[in-house]
Amino acid sequence: MNIYIAEELTNRKLLFLQSDGGCDIHKQLDLSGEPLIPPLREVFKPEPPFSAIRCQELSIQGRDSCEAYSDYWNTMAADDGTAAKICLCWESANYLAYQVKRLTLS
Repeated sequence: MNIYIAEELTNRKLLFLQSDGGCDIHKQLDLSGEPLIPPLREVFKPEPPFSAIRCQELSIQGRDSCEAYSDYWNTMAADDGTAAKICLCWESANYLAYQVKRLTLS
């Protein structure tokens, strides 16, 4: 899995978090009394929620990505086994941290 696929998946995950216009994130933060941290203020600024059609489109894209990843992972069975030792969530987490940093610097 390369950085471009990780970028696509991370962006899609972020879109799901933003789909309600940031309502749930702000609701949960209000319960805790904690402010949104500065690097995420622009990412989760209150906006109109996505339409149901847009959420459905994201769900379909997510399903297709999961299927493609499953196919990719299954091709690794014929490999030397080293791919099974890679934790792909780290690549995605690092990319998300990069995106947050990039958004705060722009």
